[in-house]
Amino acid sequence: MAQLSGRCSPRDIVSSLSAQARKLYHLGVGEVSRSSLARVNAEKPWELYRDLFGALLGRCRSMSPGHGFRFKNPLYSLDSTVVDLCLSMFPWAKFRRTKGGVKAHVALDHAGHLPAFMTVTDARTADIEAARALRLPKGSIVAADRAYMDFAWIDSLISQGIFLVTRLKRGVKYRVVERREANRRLGVTSDQTIEFTSARGRRRCPRRLRRIGCRDSETGKRCVFLTTNFDLSAKTIADIYKSRWQVELFFKWIKQNLKVKSFVGTSRNAVLTQLWIAMCMYLLVCHVKFLSRRGWKLGEILRLLQLNLFERRHLDDLLGNKAQAPPIGPPQAEIKFAWSKWDSNDIRATSRVPPPSKGRCMEILNRITLDPQQCGGRPCVRGMRIQVTDVLDLLDAGLSREAILAEMPDLEADDISACIRFARRRVDHPVLAG
Repeated sequence: MAQLSGRCSPRDIVSSLSAQARKLYHLGVGEVSRSSLARVNAEKPWELYRDLFGALLGRCRSMSPGHGFRFKNPLYSLDSTVVDLCLSMFPWAKFRRTKGGVKAHVALDHAGHLPAFMTVTDARTADIEAARALRLPKGSIVAADRAYMDFAWIDSLISQGIFLVTRLKRGVKYRVVERREANRRLGVTSDQTIEFTSARGRRRCPRRLRRIGCRDSETGKRCVFLTTNFDLSAKTIADIYKSRWQVELFFKWIKQNLKVKSFVGTSRNAVLTQLWIAMCMYLLVCHVKFLSRRGWKLGEILRLLQLNLFERRHLDDLLGNKAQAPPIGPPQAEIKFAWSKWDSNDIRATSRVPPPSKGRCMEILNRITLDPQQCGGRPCVRGMRIQVTDVLDLLDAGLSREAILAEMPDLEADDISACIRFARRRVDHPVLAG
């Protein structure tokens, strides 16, 4: 309940449940007190929720879609993220001199974007240490950044029949054994077979690997990839590494939509319990998405569940028709986007009353909502916790609309236009001289 409703403390959780006291009995929930929550945080082992996560993962995998590539090999992206903690409140999680934290290591399965592997360690733990404990099926393809380029680990993956796609570190000594023809029309600049020449590289990984050079046609940036797969085309290898960005989007979605930044307990058990419950909640939302099969996004499903958290309604009724989803945001806020040249007598006390010739513009502007209970009353996009300023900052940074949509999967193309139009109307007003 706390993950769905965004509660941030035991007192907040108890107050929210008390406000729904009449509905708790019919939901099979008894009275909850702060002492009960504190006892669970202290005594209930976090491994219970880790095992629950494993059971939910198996159920989600049985109905997840494919990864979108032509090859049949399972595809995973490996990365980690640090969850910051206050050192004075969490002294057991010391990370730096004045900072605490824990690190979540995740292998994201591209078939459904599910966290197939996850472990939580101290923030000081190196990424490669967690990667060595990774056990994946034979024939899998793992995309990882340069932090995971370790000679011994690469040799271990080859022995297990697992393919690796990563970036080649600078300064690594190697020699070219074979050169293959590169398709420069697709941005491939080189395709070579190499072997390491340093004493450490020859001792820990006496294997032949594949080095691929690519240049981005849009930005002109050149990247050099290292892989153990010699069967796929060079362009496919580059696309596999590009798809690694999905794990970054996964971390961003978790931190934006679930409670993993503030914790209801300060012990290690309480923190791990909350993190694993958040992951279970992510899998539950994914499971609902796979069941609906109607194009719902994770953020939309999460908001729908938040609005109906204490209601006894069947999921089929909630998700049966996307066009009938409840409106997001107070309709009164749409009155603020009236055209400045309208006469005040023409503005009615109902929403969606644009002049006929400006209907499309007003339809786009209606995507901006103002809610005093969300983001401090700042303008947001369709009731999500994506502020207008977030989109404008990405545009100011030089990102294209396609790049912004890839960065924020919950956004739509009209949302970006709405942010631009909203900002224009905020600054387009006369200033009277004093």
